[in-house]
Amino acid sequence: MLKKKYIRGPLKVLSFAVCFAAIFLLLQPVFIPKNESSAVANQFYDFAEENLDVLFLGASQMLSGVNAQKLTEEYGISSHNFGAGVQHPAITLYYLREALKTQTPKTVMVEVCEIFDPIEDLRDAPTGERVAWSYLPMKLTSEKINSYREVTGGNRLQAAEFCLTPLLVYHSRWNSIWVEDVKRLCGGYPDIKRGYIELTRVAPQTLDYIGDEEGEEKAIPPENDDALSAIAATCEENGIALVFFKAPVARWTRAESKVVKAYMAEHGYTYLELNDHLDEIGIDPETDFCNTLHLNASGANKTTDFLANYLKKRS
Repeated sequence: MLKKKYIRGPLKVLSFAVCFAAIFLLLQPVFIPKNESSAVANQFYDFAEENLDVLFLGASQMLSGVNAQKLTEEYGISSHNFGAGVQHPAITLYYLREALKTQTPKTVMVEVCEIFDPIEDLRDAPTGERVAWSYLPMKLTSEKINSYREVTGGNRLQAAEFCLTPLLVYHSRWNSIWVEDVKRLCGGYPDIKRGYIELTRVAPQTLDYIGDEEGEEKAIPPENDDALSAIAATCEENGIALVFFKAPVARWTRAESKVVKAYMAEHGYTYLELNDHLDEIGIDPETDFCNTLHLNASGANKTTDFLANYLKKRS
C-alpha cells in the first residue's frame, strides 16, 4: 500500500508537469504578435531548394512592392522575397546570413526603406511587435539569439528568454488576442507566393518625390552603416552581386534620396532609385498605391516588370 502511494505521488507530479508543458506549448504561438511576415518566413523555410537568381531582402515595402512569383514564372528569373515588416538593416543582415545557409543566389537586392531608422527605436521596445515579426517566425539558432541580443542591446539571458519562451514575454496580450490571432496561427494569411504579399486596396496618393519641396534631409545612423557594410561584405565573400534599391513610395522625398545616393556612391555600392523611374515604370499615383508607404498589386506588377528588364541587362 505504501509502495503504491509512493509511486502515485511522483506520477501525479509528472502528469501535472506534462500537462503544464503541453498547455504552455499550445498557448505560446497564440500569444506571439503575428502578421504576414510570419507566413513569409515559414514559406522560405519550406521553400524547395533551388538555385535562386535573385533574393530580395528588407521590410514590408519590399514584400509588397516586388512580385517574386511574377519574376519567376513570367521572366524566368528565379526569385524569392525574404523579410519582415519594419525591419531594421541589422536584422536584414541576420536574414541574409540565415538565407545563405540553404540558398546560393546570384544576386541579392536589399530594399532600404529603414535606412534612416535608429537602432534605439528597437532598444526602447525590445519586445515590440516589429521585433516579434522579425525574430519569432525564424528558426531557433544561436545566430537568432545573438542577433536579437546585439540589435536590442540586451544580454544573452534576455535574448534566450525572448527566443525560447515568448509566452513569458507576451503573456500580457491575453486581453488583446483576437480571432485574427488564432486564424493566422492556423494559416489564415493572404495568398503569399515566394514571399510576395499582394495588397489590393487602392488609395490615391500625392508623391513627395515629384513635389516642389525636397523635404527634411536626414542622416544615416552609424549602426545602419555598419549593417549595410556587413551585408556588402557577406555578399562579396560569397561571390554574390549586391544591389541596394528603393521601392516607389508616396512619402519618399528627394532629400532622403539625395543622402542615400551620396552614401552609396561614397561606399561604391550599386544603388537603384526606382523613384527616379516612375514614368518609365508607369506608376500612376491614382491607382498604384495601397497607402503612403506601400504599392498595391498594380504598382508592384509594374515595378516587377521594370526590375525584370533591369536584371536581364545586368546578367
